[in-house]
Amino acid sequence: YLSETRLQEAAWEATNLEQYDRADSILAELTRILLSDPVVTDRWGGKGIMTNYLLTFEGGIQGFFKVAGSDSTGPIRNELAAYALDNLLRIHLTPITLIRDLTLPDGTTVSGVIKYFVKAAKTAEDLNLKSEIKPDLLIFFDTVIGNADRHLGNWMIRDDTKELFAIDHNRTFRFDLEWTWYRRMKTIRDPKALGIPYQRYKNVSPSAFAKALASHLPANTIDSFLKSRRIIIRYFDSIIGESASIASTSTAS
Repeated sequence: YLSETRLQEAAWEATNLEQYDRADSILAELTRILLSDPVVTDRWGGKGIMTNYLLTFEGGIQGFFKVAGSDSTGPIRNELAAYALDNLLRIHLTPITLIRDLTLPDGTTVSGVIKYFVKAAKTAEDLNLKSEIKPDLLIFFDTVIGNADRHLGNWMIRDDTKELFAIDHNRTFRFDLEWTWYRRMKTIRDPKALGIPYQRYKNVSPSAFAKALASHLPANTIDSFLKSRRIIIRYFDSIIGESASIASTSTAS
């Protein structure tokens, strides 16, 4: 991946191999590139309501830039908060996401967030997939972040590894809407199989979560996140405990 300047893919690969220092080093270089001046700035003509640009940097690396304020229902900093949790919990479903200013071709400057653009991938919609086949890890991530906008156009499958990744997280942290997290958590088929991400979700301290989110979310939203976390953990632990009890009973009989 590095020889092809596919840095996010290289970082994901290093993480899968538990080479965390290497992954951090790659992401540091990718951060530098994504915060540099782009070689080309193209207005993105997608179907969404956001004002977006596709930026091309040195080595052909591309980033997808969302202008702050162009979606009144979804604060742009939610993208940063979702990425912070993705990293903290080692879910690794979201490409690197950074805040930056961008000078447009007409000379005006806008603020927003930039996310690494994975070129070799297709949306679930393009692949004619169904929402029902979403893996538990994606459902878990959307439960954790109270996602009100998951659809077939914003989760994608890589062409090379067939691994999934997810984008578009500005309409998140909607814990006022029960279906975004409470009802969604009950659709996860096997909480025990969530592995490290759930263990970290359970074991990372509330103060560590608050610190990771403090620069992105208001205090009342962080409080709602922590309240939902307590409920989610209680529910998952009860399901995992029931499964263990059934397995133990079956073994004994």
